[in-house]
Formats: sequence, C-alpha cells, structure tokens
Amino acid sequence: MRRAALILALLLLAARLEAQGTSAQLTGTLCPGNGCLTQVIAGDRGSVHVGGTWVGTLSFESSTSPCTVYAPLTVLPVNGPAVAVSSTTTNGAWFYAASGAQCLRVRFTEFTSGTAQVTLFVGSTAPSGPVTITGGTGGLTALELDARLPLPVDAQVTASIDTTGLATAAGQTEILTSLGSIDTKLPALAGGRVPVTCDNCAGGGGGSSGGLTDAELRASPLAVTGTFYQATQPISGTVAVSNFPATQPVSGTVTATGPLTDAQLRATAVPVSGTFWQTTQPVSLAALPALAAGSATIGAISNTSFNVGNFPATQPVSGTVTATGPLTDTQLRASAVPVSGPLTDTQLRASAVPVSGTFFQATQPVSLATLPALAAGANTIGAISNTAFGATPPTLTKGTQGATGFAVQALVDSGRTAVALSYTTAAPTTTDTVVTALIKASGGVAAAGAQSITAAASKTLRITAVNAQIRTTTAALPWAVVALRMSNTTTCTATSSVVAYLAQGGTAAAIGNVGQFSTQFPDGFELVAGGSFCISVSGNVTTNVLTFSAQGFEY
Repeated sequence: MRRAALILALLLLAARLEAQGTSAQLTGTLCPGNGCLTQVIAGDRGSVHVGGTWVGTLSFESSTSPCTVYAPLTVLPVNGPAVAVSSTTTNGAWFYAASGAQCLRVRFTEFTSGTAQVTLFVGSTAPSGPVTITGGTGGLTALELDARLPLPVDAQVTASIDTTGLATAAGQTEILTSLGSIDTKLPALAGGRVPVTCDNCAGGGGGSSGGLTDAELRASPLAVTGTFYQATQPISGTVAVSNFPATQPVSGTVTATGPLTDAQLRATAVPVSGTFWQTTQPVSLAALPALAAGSATIGAISNTSFNVGNFPATQPVSGTVTATGPLTDTQLRASAVPVSGPLTDTQLRASAVPVSGTFFQATQPVSLATLPALAAGANTIGAISNTAFGATPPTLTKGTQGATGFAVQALVDSGRTAVALSYTTAAPTTTDTVVTALIKASGGVAAAGAQSITAAASKTLRITAVNAQIRTTTAALPWAVVALRMSNTTTCTATSSVVAYLAQGGTAAAIGNVGQFSTQFPDGFELVAGGSFCISVSGNVTTNVLTFSAQGFEY
C-alpha cells in the first residue's frame, strides 16, 4: 500500500509540471559536442532522465544569461531517498528547481566508454501518450515513461501494482497526510539552487549562497588520495613533439647500442688514466711527407744541403771525447788549454803533446770570421784540383793528334732525342688557316696529328731547319706561304706570334711545276716546356699540293 501511495504521489507531483523534452546521446567529453546536452529553459522546474549503457560521471549544471558560465545544479532523485546530488555515475531520473537560471546542461566530466541517453524536461508543452509504471517486491524496480516525465493532469496513466503486503487504509491516510506537507519540508532555494551545509569542510561552511563558488573551490588546493582516474586518460587538442622542450632530462641508466661515430667521439674530451701505451710507438705512413729539394731521403744529408752556416759558431759538447794522436794547430786553438807556467811558442811547438782521455766529439764545430787566403785556382772550398785524379793530363801539341785526352760533350747533346715535324695537303686554303694535322715524330715514333706541338715534359724542343714545297696540278703558276708560329701557352692559334715566313713559288704555269723554300737556324730556335709551335698556310689555288717539314731535337 505504501509503495502504491508513493507512486501516486510521484504521479501527482509530475502532473503539476508541464513538460518539454530535449534528448541527446553522449559519447565523450567534448562540449559543445558529443559530451554534453544544453537546453534553454522557460521555467524554473523540470526533470532530467538518464539511460543507456555507459561508464563515467555526468554532471548537472545551470547558467544565467548569457549562458556562458555554468555552476553545479543540485537535483533530487525521482525514485529513492531525498538526497541532493549534482552528478551521477548511474542511470535514473531527477527533479530540479533552478530559479533565475536560463540554461541547463548535462555533460560528461569523466568518460570511459559507452553511450548515455540524456533527456531534459522543462515547463512548456505537455507530452502525449500513455505512461506505464511497473513496481516490484521490496520497492520500485523500473520507471518507464513512454511519454517522458513530468506528466500533465489529464495524462492517461496505466499502472500495474504488486499488491503483496500492501498497507492498510489507515497507513495510506498517514502517508497522504505526510506527502501533503512535503513542500514545507523542502529547503528554500537560494539563488536558484538547493543550499547545502558542509559540517566537515575547512572554514566551517560554504559560500555566501550556502554552496561553494567556483572561486572558493579554486582558492586553495585540495589533497586527493586513492585511485580516482582511469588508467588511460582521454586527451583533447593536438599533441606533438614540438610541445615538449628541445632537451629532455634523463634519469637512470642509459645504454648505448652500436659503435660511436668519429664525430660523437670527438664531441667531448674523454679523460684517460693509467698506463695504456708501449715505450716505443709504431708509426704508419700512407705516404712520405713532401721534403725540400736535396733531402728526399729521410735521415740522409746530400752534399748540396750541408752548410756550416746552418749551425752556431760554438757547439756544446756532452759525453766523453777521445783524442788519438797529437793535436793539430787548429785543434789546439779551438779552445783555451790551461797551462801552469808560461810556455813560449817554441816550447809548445818543439814536440807533440800527448793527450789522453776523450775530449772532442766525432764532428767538430768550425767557426771562421773570414775565409783564409787560398792559392790561385783553389779559392773554392771543396773544389777538386787538376791533380786530384792521381795523374797529370798529357801536354797537347798544336796541330798534332794526341793519343789521350778528355772527352768533351755539349750540354745540348746530353740525352737529346731527334724530332721531326711534317704536314702534307692536296687542297691548301687561299686564306691564312692554322693546320690541325701537324705530325710530331720523337725518336722515330710519330704521334697523332695536332694543331699545337709542345715539348716533352721537362724537355726543351729546338728547331734547327725547316722546308716547304708547293707543286701545281693544273696549268697555273703555283705559290704558297707557310707561317711558323709560337705561343707561350700549350695552345697555338692563328693569332700567335710568327717565328718565320716560308714563301715558295713555281717558275712556270705548267702541271707539275714546283716551288721550294728551305732554311736553317744555326743556333736553333727553342721552345721550352709550357709553350707550343703551330703552322698556318695559304696559297693562290686549292688544287696545289703543299708539303712542310721541320727538323730538330729535344733535350
């Protein structure tokens, strides 16, 4: 009986409200978005209904104009003890009284999984359709509102009630009397909210309106203990590596895999302690260093690189110096010899003074203020006189061939190679044109034709004779000019300097008539390494046959 009376009381309370419902399926924490339902309200009372399968925390909130800042909204459950709450983790239905509020909002403040079906009812238009309420033993087990709560007064209600253990009529009267005075038992709203007194809060109570404001909640941090969050937290917004500092602190042990590169090894000096090398270190060279001329052999001194002037006038002596035999005048004068008692020059020179012990180094320093006066013909230190061979050359008699003598060879004949240049054409041009097929033969070996002729490496090319010939193949008087040119580079062109012009002409306008020009250079004409020779030719007709040759040598 008591359960039936409670159901009836709820229906009567719901019938006092007109309803207009707004529904949404919440599946996340994005607000506005899939994590909240917002409704503009026309009245200050209504209800909230939550269904579906989900895991998380839904919070009830309200806001005044312009509906941008929301505060927690306290609601009372439709089915169950009259305990005010502002959030839920389970399905159910709640009444609210939000005086002065213009917007309501239900949102996921924590979300793990699932879909929550949320409906907000505010006073506007009464829903239509039947309402079915099913009760069970021990209390209400389900509240199915096909047309959503709250209901209008004239709504059709169909109820199926378990009559087992119903109360008596007297008990029902008592309950109805108690429910009739329920309005006087509810606390008065403060600012559109149900006031809550917190006996155990720090400071002895709530804010000025009975509940803690947002500023009061943020005024000081609250200690939180226990596990109150899921293992994996949802993240909104964009997460990128750029959000973190460029250098991250590292704690613990860091293990490097793989060998370090040369750049990594050289990045920071590594301190080394202990003995880790042998007394004599091996040395490996891919190639010997470039040495100055005359010192190509490491450790050797050539006869052209030693100069007494390279050393100090006086050299220090260390170790033991051994003298064998009598000292020479130079050795005696090299350093002062302590003498007790005066000795005359004659006494010093009268006999050799024996010296024992080691008192000089293998190589003695030499110091000269000036060179001594030397005999004529021997004023160069280290020169070899004509008597150093152990024999005197024979006396030569003018006009008589001697049986013996010294062989003499000119420097130009030392290691020289014969060179010949040649060129032939059956169609010489009528304008001065550089030849591109001039052939050079060195030592009897001909190279491919080229425009520029150069000397061999480290050699000098000397031209001693040139020859040019022109022959006509028609009944016309033949003539041609060959210009021998020289350049100080390895490329010789038509603008290079002319060394000699070789002009030749025939004697008659008849086929086969020949003109020729030859000349010699008594001292030769030389081309050093880095320069080049070339020739340019021109003639009166292109039917003549022109030949050119030059002789010389390289040394």
